[in-house]
Amino acid sequence: MPLTEAALGAWLYGFARLAGWTLLDPLTGRLPVGLRLLLAAVLALALMPGQTLAVPPPFTAAGLLALGVEFAWGAALALCVWLVFAAAAAALTWTGHTATAGLMTLTAEQAAPADAAWRALAGWLAAMAFLGASGHLLVVDALRDSFTAMPLAVLPEAAALRELAEAGAWLFAAGVQLALPLLALVLLVQLAFALVARTTPGLDLFSAGLGIAAAALVLAWIWAVPRISQGIGSAVAQLATWMAALAGR
Repeated sequence: MPLTEAALGAWLYGFARLAGWTLLDPLTGRLPVGLRLLLAAVLALALMPGQTLAVPPPFTAAGLLALGVEFAWGAALALCVWLVFAAAAAALTWTGHTATAGLMTLTAEQAAPADAAWRALAGWLAAMAFLGASGHLLVVDALRDSFTAMPLAVLPEAAALRELAEAGAWLFAAGVQLALPLLALVLLVQLAFALVARTTPGLDLFSAGLGIAAAALVLAWIWAVPRISQGIGSAVAQLATWMAALAGR
């Protein structure tokens, strides 16, 4: 692409879209802000179309509005990925809190360090599953297809907005489906504790129950980790399918 004023304007619009993604994506969120913006700038050079598009000047009222729209598009793509990570983190955090069947009740101040550890572990688990399913390549493909599906500096169509909203809703539903088996397992553990407490009143549930709960939690992890990985891979693949369908319209 020749270095002209129109080309620089088109690059700036592409940079705004990619900056919205890099600043809010859960994977790039661990990087410094400057490095995320540099990544957006490099990707804008690599993913821009081969021809200069007719875009309004960026430093006008219409141009600033278009830059905001581009940033919102990138943020929407990042939100679709973030939904899967958030569902996995919420499911694992809730499981860690309820695995003891109420034998250990923590206040908000006491639970904050435990929540941070659970969220960090869930984030790394989701990130490894995401990378193992080639999710980073699928996201780059989705970003590349977005320049065809949603041209630069053009207001999105109502059909495109609806399809993107349906994609986000499907991803949230996929995350909830991943959490439901863990919910059922924890409820079964609590039901077992209730039956033991009723049939054996003299049993010290605190000493025996914590060991049983820890064993049940380990078994839940062994059973759930492969399914969480598979679910994240399916969700990202479905997102890429929607972006390809949008690009083909």
